[in-house]
Amino acid sequence: MVISIAGILLLSWQPVAWLMTQPLQIWYEKTPMPREDAQAIVVLSGAVDDASDERPYPIVGQDTYVRVKHAAWLYKFWHHRPVLACGHKGADTMRKVLVSEGVPPESIWLENQSRSTRENAVNCQKILQGRGLSRIALVVNASSMVRAAASFRKVGIDVVPAPCWFNHVETGWGLVPSWSSIQLNGETIHEMVGIVWYKLRGWI
Repeated sequence: MVISIAGILLLSWQPVAWLMTQPLQIWYEKTPMPREDAQAIVVLSGAVDDASDERPYPIVGQDTYVRVKHAAWLYKFWHHRPVLACGHKGADTMRKVLVSEGVPPESIWLENQSRSTRENAVNCQKILQGRGLSRIALVVNASSMVRAAASFRKVGIDVVPAPCWFNHVETGWGLVPSWSSIQLNGETIHEMVGIVWYKLRGWI
């Protein structure tokens, strides 16, 4: 019982959650602007909440909003490049957020068929190839970038990482064990298992 309680406390402690994410995000600079140019900005969706009786419209989840916000920022302050929003349920809603953030509608492309990162890469490659493009700035959470970038490179796309939402060590009340740290550890484990699975399938 003591070991179980200690394990739960460690998994709910933010410094442990931060430490577990380091093998995934340590490879990327914590700078908002990529150092290299690209022909397009590709942003992958995360969570999207479907419409419901009390809210008859879908909304992007927090992780998706952060990604889309970063993609819009890159368009405005880095380079005016077309933005390709990817995700089965999220692309249309992501487009509305991009427009609200100042990206012209004519500069937004949609890929709304994919249900996984692998499908994101395959379907985006077809769209980009059809437009004569092969080099992208890829926007996704820093902890998801290793698998996402490798998936796109596997299908022949040259990737310039443009990660957002780095996990940092918190202080003060952030050191109190919390459910959010358990959730972050769960997402990290999911990502690591995903990398192994993608390697086994030959997708990265």
